[in-house]
Amino acid sequence: MNYLEDHTDFKRGKYGTIFSIGCYSECWNSINKEETKRLIELLIEWGNPIQIATKMEIKSKDIEHLTDRIQWKNQLSVYISCPVLTNSEKYEIGVERPKNRLKTIDTCATLNIPAILYIKPVLKNITITDLKNYIDIVKKHKVSVVVGESFSLENSNNPAPVGKGFLFCNNISDEQKEIVQILKKYTNVYYNSSEIVESYREL
Repeated sequence: MNYLEDHTDFKRGKYGTIFSIGCYSECWNSINKEETKRLIELLIEWGNPIQIATKMEIKSKDIEHLTDRIQWKNQLSVYISCPVLTNSEKYEIGVERPKNRLKTIDTCATLNIPAILYIKPVLKNITITDLKNYIDIVKKHKVSVVVGESFSLENSNNPAPVGKGFLFCNNISDEQKEIVQILKKYTNVYYNSSEIVESYREL
């Protein structure tokens, strides 16, 4: 916390620095969950927007105590990461199955914390095959969606922030555009989570 307070680029408050937890590592597994909870409890007091991105199920007992600390509507938001739905165990290791992590949407609704479906990254020739399933989810739960950057195994000059050097970032791909355009028929869709925060700040 002292590091943040001393950092010249850090700004407190609703219109200050966005805290994104879990973007590059799993923040809610058995190793990191308690530390993540303590971190949120400290950060929320500053009034900054906080995002949690996870492939694990978040249960009510773990976050309900935070509701009394939230300082403005949607200060805390939860992003349920599902870059793939069918045969997820083939592509994702050590995380909850999508059907379990999606239970977090109902938990958040009960606590009046916004939940967002996080389709990031878009995996070439994989994510798009679940498009009908994504449509079913947003129609059922009426959640907003982030359709993030595309990753592929095709070598480029832009290595992905994950994947140990074997994944590469693409420009906005045709598949990503197609997913966005189709899901827009059913809900609000964004290319990145900061766009959602900006909309929350104006409420």
